[in-house]
Amino acid sequence: MGAKQSRMEARDPGDYVSQLADELALRILWYLDGKEILQVAQTCRRWRQLAEDEGLWQGKCKARGIEEPLCITRRKAKASRSGPWKSSYIRQLRIDTNWRLGRFQTTRLDINEENLCMEHWKFNGKELVITSQYNMIKIWSAVTGECLRTLVGHTHNITAMAMRDHIIISGSADGTIKVWNGESGESLHTLCGHIDPVSCVFIHERRVESGSRDGSIRIWDMETGECLHVLMVDVEYIKYIHYDGQRVVSVNGRYSCTLNIWDPDTPSCLVTFPLPGTDRIHHSELKGSRLLLVTDNGEINVWDTETREPIRIIGDLYKYIITVSETINLHLWGEKALSAGFNQKTIQRDAENARLRRNFVISDAGFGPVPLGGFEPNTFFDVKEKIYSFHFKKSLEPLSYVMVSPTKVICVIGGKYGKVQVRVLDFSDWGKRKRFKL
Repeated sequence: MGAKQSRMEARDPGDYVSQLADELALRILWYLDGKEILQVAQTCRRWRQLAEDEGLWQGKCKARGIEEPLCITRRKAKASRSGPWKSSYIRQLRIDTNWRLGRFQTTRLDINEENLCMEHWKFNGKELVITSQYNMIKIWSAVTGECLRTLVGHTHNITAMAMRDHIIISGSADGTIKVWNGESGESLHTLCGHIDPVSCVFIHERRVESGSRDGSIRIWDMETGECLHVLMVDVEYIKYIHYDGQRVVSVNGRYSCTLNIWDPDTPSCLVTFPLPGTDRIHHSELKGSRLLLVTDNGEINVWDTETREPIRIIGDLYKYIITVSETINLHLWGEKALSAGFNQKTIQRDAENARLRRNFVISDAGFGPVPLGGFEPNTFFDVKEKIYSFHFKKSLEPLSYVMVSPTKVICVIGGKYGKVQVRVLDFSDWGKRKRFKL
């Protein structure tokens, strides 16, 4: 009782908030943003202790779409005197600030060849993987810009590619699929079974899924190379597949598309319905009778698989991609890239709301974050401002593709009709290393 009374007397008698129970005080902190919490923590010892609560920062991270900090070790967290969730939030706050202010390190990939296929490229945050000479795979470091290794083994063109961590899956026009160890460059398996070119591949845990122009979908065991399931669509082009461990979603047809949902264990087709439009599917997610589809142009559609009708269209991702593309152009080319009639205040306002992130969080749809991956920038007409807000032009150097990670942006410049340039903009460690000029 005496110790409790002494603590009460040590507090400022005019600070009634500091006398609240911890649960109520943490509830008040929850309504503040991250910057305000850090400012409040500087007022007194008790607020500083409350501001270290990991549950508070975990909620803040989830509200901002920050992923679980698996990469933060206990040693690093102890050195920073903060828990993993708080460290992740502060790190992302620094990255967001660098993004808005245009502060980044620039690395140019050492690419001196023109036979690169930018249709098949993957990025895991550290390394960029691109098909080269049509039947080879090259891996570049996003930190040094050097080519680390070349994967050689396919005898025909590479037509599809997927990547998870250091595992790379590549499909070829000869109908084979290769499983690679990207760290060692070793070919682990060659999967044979398709009789026509492989058009798409996908990775789910230990399983590899492949679709071919022969109208079949195959599910393989990545570790043994065994073919576990074969799904026959008919003699039709398989342009997209996704597997969640239970059901397979496939999009078939070169022009008029059909969507199928499969049970590979039966094997049988559960749902079939025509899919309007010819845009490539970038991502899909299936929950019960609800199907989420994301096209490469950034349009999100939620379908009812029982009625075969769309029930919701989400356009925020498209607007976000446009804003990110415009901001990157502004970072790359500066004022010279602005066209006549360009509304700079609009892009600055939008850039404040756009954050550098790998996933796009959608709300009230019942689905998780949408992975951004690689998108091709588009022209966007701002109806309210009555101008084209993406009129960035620089002679012979158009921004062709953009890929976003939690800390970096990969920019592919040119590549359609001329020589490819690839630049990495790193917003995480600005000021810690020598800044390279564009």
